[in-house]
Amino acid sequence: MMQSLDRQWNGQPSETSVQYLLSVEQNRLEFRAVFPSGSRCHPEAVAGEFTPELWRWDVAEYFIAGRAYLEVNLAPNGAWWIQGFSDVRELDSQFDLSLLDVQSDPEELRISIGLDGLERYLGPRSQWRGNVTAIINSPEYQYLSMIRLSGNQADFHQPSVFARNFWIEG
Repeated sequence: MMQSLDRQWNGQPSETSVQYLLSVEQNRLEFRAVFPSGSRCHPEAVAGEFTPELWRWDVAEYFIAGRAYLEVNLAPNGAWWIQGFSDVRELDSQFDLSLLDVQSDPEELRISIGLDGLERYLGPRSQWRGNVTAIINSPEYQYLSMIRLSGNQADFHQPSVFARNFWIEG
């Protein structure tokens, strides 16, 4: 069942929302999103393909933290992006996207990653913490977050406050 991401990063209600489902299905972590009408994609985003800097336009995201952390982006057209971080906003030079077994279905706005690759990178899933976020309404950005985040401006890179049990077992 889809969840509604309808709160801003600071906990305030949002006038618009993104529907999402983050679930474990057949040994894969699957992420689906439904965007509000009028959502804007990165102008170079190709449906179903890896595209850097998706977060500069409308995007649904999730973060998973273990011994490192990942950011996974999904655009309204099904383009996607994934990056590993060794510490807060520090790109992980050891991160190898090819080890994650990424599959995408742009028609259903879905991306999935094999749990085996995720556990090799992040450690045991019993220790994972995460957050689901979205950036919508570009260029008048609204930053949505499942978890209320601290600070004076939106910053999704706060793995220390990520939640346990942030996905649904399918």
